[in-house]
Amino acid sequence: VIKIDAFGRISAVAGGVANLGLLASAGGLTVSASVTVTVTDATRVRLVPVEDSYVQSTTASTNYGSSSGLLSKPTYGGSPDRIAYFKFDVSALAGKTVTSAVLSTSNQITDGPLDVARGDFHAVTGSWSESAVT
Repeated sequence: VIKIDAFGRISAVAGGVANLGLLASAGGLTVSASVTVTVTDATRVRLVPVEDSYVQSTTASTNYGSSSGLLSKPTYGGSPDRIAYFKFDVSALAGKTVTSAVLSTSNQITDGPLDVARGDFHAVTGSWSESAVT
C-alpha cells in the first residue's frame, strides 16, 4: 500500500490500508507511535493541457492559438459558434488501466446574459497543433 525510501519519504503504491509505525531514538530515549494510512488512489495523475486553442464559425480560416483566452459557446442571438480545444499528454498513463477520470476547468461567462454554460468533452483522433487548428 505504501513504501518508504531511505530518506523516510512515503509514497502510495496501491489502494488499501497500511499501519505505519514510527520509532525515534535520541540520547537514550526512544519513542514510538503508529498511524493507519488509507490509500484510495495510488495512481492519481494531474494532467494539464500542453496545447489549447479555439475555432469560430464566422472566421473558419483564422487560428486563435496565440490568444490569451479560450472562447467557447454555442450560437446565441445570432452570435458565432466557438469551440475550444485542449490537448493533453497522456503518456504517463501508458500501459495503465483508467477506471475513472475527472476533468475540471475554471471558466468565466463574459458574453451575453447567460449565467450557465455547458461543456462537452470528446476525444479527438489524429494530431493537431494550437498554432494551426482552424
